[in-house]
Amino acid sequence: MLIAQMSAQRRRNAGDKSANEHREGDEQQRLGGIAPRSVGSRFRLRGMEVICPLAGEHQVQNAVTAVLALRELGTPPEGIAEARWPGRLEFVSPNPDVILDGAHNPAGARALARYLERFYAGQRIWMIYGAMRDKAIEEVAEILFPLAERVIATRPENPRAASPEEIQQAAARTGTQIEAVEDVHEAVDRARSLAKPGTVMVITGSIYLVGEVIGSVGAEI
Repeated sequence: MLIAQMSAQRRRNAGDKSANEHREGDEQQRLGGIAPRSVGSRFRLRGMEVICPLAGEHQVQNAVTAVLALRELGTPPEGIAEARWPGRLEFVSPNPDVILDGAHNPAGARALARYLERFYAGQRIWMIYGAMRDKAIEEVAEILFPLAERVIATRPENPRAASPEEIQQAAARTGTQIEAVEDVHEAVDRARSLAKPGTVMVITGSIYLVGEVIGSVGAEI
């Protein structure tokens, strides 16, 4: 009896999984007109035009999930166009383009790398980087630093923060020119003073670093 019940339950689970996969496939077939940009994306879903202001290809799927959830609740999805996520692939100013992204782990670093390779390929990139010493600094550096012409290593105001020299040592194998500037404000000023036309400034690593920039110097960038 128990074996028969377990068999029946497995069949029901398999049926539910198949139905879910069918629904997901159906939704993907209704998704089209995807137009990713450096400052967000636009796409069509079930005949609706959706604007997602969050940058990054992964945010399209997040927005699709939000649209479908809102439809189930009977709520229009227009509010998605007003979504904001400070410090996550956040474009804060042009000329030079300044991007803030709290890529504090390898997965976040890979998402940032894909973004930079897609929208800023061939452009000069200056990167300001700071991290907590218990993070995977070496792995993140190997993903991101080769994309930059120069990296300025700095230290956000946190007792766990790695020193610029520790970052230089961890990232030595990348072969990227890494300058040590202890103070975050001075690091930003240094990058701005040396940035040439067409340079992209990427401030990344610790969320504490990004938060410090937003809170103290963001208005001046």
